[in-house]
Amino acid sequence: MLTLTEELMLLAVHDEKGNVIFSATSSIPYGISCCMILDLYYKGIISIDENNMEIEIIKNEETHIEFLDKALKQLDSKSKSKSLDFWIRALAHDIKDYQNLIYENLVLNGILRREAKKLLFIIKFDRYPTLNPAPELETRDRIHKSVMMDIEPDNQLLQLIGLMYACNLINEVFPENMRVAAKKSIKSLIEKDRYSKLVIKIAEEMTTLVVSKS
Repeated sequence: MLTLTEELMLLAVHDEKGNVIFSATSSIPYGISCCMILDLYYKGIISIDENNMEIEIIKNEETHIEFLDKALKQLDSKSKSKSLDFWIRALAHDIKDYQNLIYENLVLNGILRREAKKLLFIIKFDRYPTLNPAPELETRDRIHKSVMMDIEPDNQLLQLIGLMYACNLINEVFPENMRVAAKKSIKSLIEKDRYSKLVIKIAEEMTTLVVSKS
């Protein structure tokens, strides 16, 4: 079973090119960071206070998923509880390391494949095109049924839909003739979802900061 983090990553990665699609590049670091926190929450490793959104480790044990264990170690590096906002930004700061671990886990599970590339025949880098499309197609099917057929999602699917929206992936997940209706339905579904709203807020703030410095 895929984690929320892996599901969002698969939606964001171009199936043939093997890199994050352009529309998601600025927001996916924060979406992935939020997903890792939610994965730790659903595994009973951390708690998230409903009022101030502070995160507390309640069961410091390995998940045996490398990127989640790395995230947990980072969360455990502070002596005092910090907010979800703080940790989304902190984890996103090291997003390249986390993305590489997520990619490698998906390669290990036979879902993506690694392709070594070179830029100008000198700079080496990897791309991760799809090897087995079935897991992503199953995720897309669950999203489509919830958004377009009014099948009520569970909390995890609702948060995935919200983070998909926050990461500008509607055009990737829905064909052109469905996008207007899908966007309207999603906005209604996630109206009270604090996670997607926070990711949108942080991504917008960081984009504004980058533009102001350029």
